[in-house]
Amino acid sequence: MRYLILSTTFYLIGLTGIAGQTTWKPLFTENISYSKSGNCTIDQHLEDILIGTEGDGAWISLDEPYHDFMIEGEFLLNGQNTAQLIFRLNDMKSKIPEINGYAVQFDSDPDQQNCLGSIINVSRAVWVDSLNFEHWNSFKVRALGDHLQVFVADQLATETHSRRSIQGGIKIVMNGSGPIFRNLKISRLAENQHLDGPATEDYLQSYPEIEYKKIFDGKTLSGWHSTGSSEWKIVDGSLYGYSGTEGGFLISDESYHNFHLKFKFKIIEEDNSGIFIRRPETAEETSLLNSVECNIYDHNGYTHAYPTGALVRHARSWYHMIDYDDWNTGEIFALNDHIIMYINGRKSSEAHLADYDHPGQICLQAGLQLALPEQGPSEVYFKDIWIKCIDQ
Repeated sequence: MRYLILSTTFYLIGLTGIAGQTTWKPLFTENISYSKSGNCTIDQHLEDILIGTEGDGAWISLDEPYHDFMIEGEFLLNGQNTAQLIFRLNDMKSKIPEINGYAVQFDSDPDQQNCLGSIINVSRAVWVDSLNFEHWNSFKVRALGDHLQVFVADQLATETHSRRSIQGGIKIVMNGSGPIFRNLKISRLAENQHLDGPATEDYLQSYPEIEYKKIFDGKTLSGWHSTGSSEWKIVDGSLYGYSGTEGGFLISDESYHNFHLKFKFKIIEEDNSGIFIRRPETAEETSLLNSVECNIYDHNGYTHAYPTGALVRHARSWYHMIDYDDWNTGEIFALNDHIIMYINGRKSSEAHLADYDHPGQICLQAGLQLALPEQGPSEVYFKDIWIKCIDQ
């Protein structure tokens, strides 16, 4: 555990230093060397610096490479205006900059995969319902090592860990007409931090001297107990769960803190399931207050707040990640406050959740179709449930 302790300590020291000595400078001013297209506008209005567009395809770029930084400012998306703020861009001439860097989406339409605040095709944002697009709204982008965060209206919209691009230029691409950004500023957070040690997923999977343990034997419910009206039985070596009229859980007898859980599941569309982790053994019920729900439930297309692969109330996943006619794979990584979920080999969501940094049980859910008016029963199948727990 030495690497983890040192890494966490270094991270906290870094944040403490940042809070005490943040130095801001305007992102685009006449005193800074930048490039822009003819459609891009920069206007001074009283004390405000407005950046906008007179047509589609407008852009402005800062070639100076940034590694660790914060960008703050405000955005206005009335009408059909859209934009992307691209950072750590290592090819400033790329026609697909989100591949050569990270692109934060600014768009007022919630009905899409890469909605407002998403890091395009990397990390999907939780939709912020309180926004008024007729007014300016605040945002912040923070990049510290491989930890990327986007805040919208002071709310954490999304976060992820990615090492695809560690440093590069900054570029803004805009479509529409009129001002889109106001008073953009940037602050360097650190000088070229080195990313020593493995990522959380690699660390948990390769942890030496601890093997994966099968926690469902395919024959019995040994090691598990059920709650609520849910019914659980073995069908052809798989675990079948039926919610009954109220729903319920199959709960592991053992508790786990830091682990990699991998499993397969099958479910039909609109049926509701999930895996709750870190439920305290002393808890009287399983809920979002005492556990983290790793969701298995698709409803209402792109506008579903937390579809399959999401960490409910914390991190949103991509829509329609599963095959309803076949088995799907799921993975959950839990290391201290860091929780990550994968569906069918793709990272679906992640978050740092300090309130859930404790041991707890694993709970398989057979839930009601809560998003449908009739709230009917659900069925779900699980198999090949393995865990590597490094607590010992």
